[in-house]
Amino acid sequence: MTSEIIKTCINLLNEENVKNELKGIYTPVITLVIDKLMPYIYLAIIFLLLNFLVIIMIFFLLVRSKIPSFSNIFYKIKY
Repeated sequence: MTSEIIKTCINLLNEENVKNELKGIYTPVITLVIDKLMPYIYLAIIFLLLNFLVIIMIFFLLVRSKIPSFSNIFYKIKY
């Protein structure tokens, strides 16, 4: 019984006129959602790029200072 209903629904959704009607209904909704979310997407991309640049800068600073080992750190600590 349930599989027959599912098959009927799938057959109905596979018809071209139904596909075109669904595209016509959902296209404005999707464009509206994308228009509302676009500023947040841009902010997220800018944040990710800045974060990547900061991580790269930290990496270069660590490599330039040749990352001291733990024994050198404990040796330099003065009481």
